[in-house]
Amino acid sequence: LEHRRLPKEVASSISNFSLLGYAEAKLPGDGFYIVPDFEEWDGPCEFLTEIAGFRHNEGMSMRGLDVGERVEFVANPENKYDPLAIEIIASGKLIGHVNRVLTNGFHRWLNLGFPIKAVIDRINGTLERPVYWLFVEIGPLKSGQTIS
Repeated sequence: LEHRRLPKEVASSISNFSLLGYAEAKLPGDGFYIVPDFEEWDGPCEFLTEIAGFRHNEGMSMRGLDVGERVEFVANPENKYDPLAIEIIASGKLIGHVNRVLTNGFHRWLNLGFPIKAVIDRINGTLERPVYWLFVEIGPLKSGQTIS
């Protein structure tokens, strides 16, 4: 439960099926996970996601990134590999990208003005292959904002 940011008291109040959803159907040591489809999601939510491509960006020179450090999301239509790429920026530097499966949801949230907050939640992997995880919060639209 702690690994998924769930308070211990939640264990008695959610079903095993709900826990399976929170855990993305994997154990903490598994190398795969189920990626949610947020393409049409309009409500607030929280989720954990891995920073894609961390090893291939400036992030590798920024191994001093700390748990709790804030990151930003920036669309980059000029990306030569993927014009739908969403960059993850920390301390003004590109450290990776949003998983390609999640980019449609992020584009929707960014375009509609949803508040998006994210912090580095944990660091796994090895020195040669670090894995950085983000805790992402998608807030509700501000009062008076509507989805068109």
